[in-house]
Amino acid sequence: DKPFKCMICDKAFIKKSTLKQHSLMHSGDKPFKCTTCDKGFLYKRSLQKHLLLHSGVKPFKCATCNKGFTQESTLKQHSLLHNEKQFKCTKCDKAFIFKSGLEEHLPVHSGIKSFKCKTCEKAFYYKSTLRKHLLLHTVDKPFKCTTCDKAFTFQSSLKEHLRVHSSIKPLKHTTRDNSCTKQSILKNYLLYNVDKPFKCMICDKAF
Repeated sequence: DKPFKCMICDKAFIKKSTLKQHSLMHSGDKPFKCTTCDKGFLYKRSLQKHLLLHSGVKPFKCATCNKGFTQESTLKQHSLLHNEKQFKCTKCDKAFIFKSGLEEHLPVHSGIKSFKCKTCEKAFYYKSTLRKHLLLHTVDKPFKCTTCDKAFTFQSSLKEHLRVHSSIKPLKHTTRDNSCTKQSILKNYLLYNVDKPFKCMICDKAF
């Protein structure tokens, strides 16, 4: 018998103290505060788990690779990476550790892009790709160049931009000394600057 019932959701409890703690979920109050980052928690045990993030202590070790984690649940999820990929796609033989990974992969074969952007109606196979795309519609560009103050939505875009300010030009043309900072520039260079030995007898166009 659970005599103590919640007035909001009718959930019942054996102890009155448990009911009081449960009621905090409906009030939005989070009485257990982290003194380092001011994050609040409903339960003391949740705060204690959180504090490990600031301490740097990782007591839960992976028996296979010895990697450490602050929470046991994270270790359990990590341990699956060492297991066989048991969820296999019947269309292309691609395999996944998690069932959710297989379910996310399957729309690629159906051609159905069910995740649509409400702003521009562009569609995507994956929810994660849609999330990344939505950043393009936001004003916020958190990745800023310290040299010219240009800002970018993605960190990868900033990294590519930084090559403009550096002397590093990783994409080299194998037959010439020229080098390019962007792959698109290299492609254009190859298109218009490679020798074309085969000429048309009528109009002299070379290929």
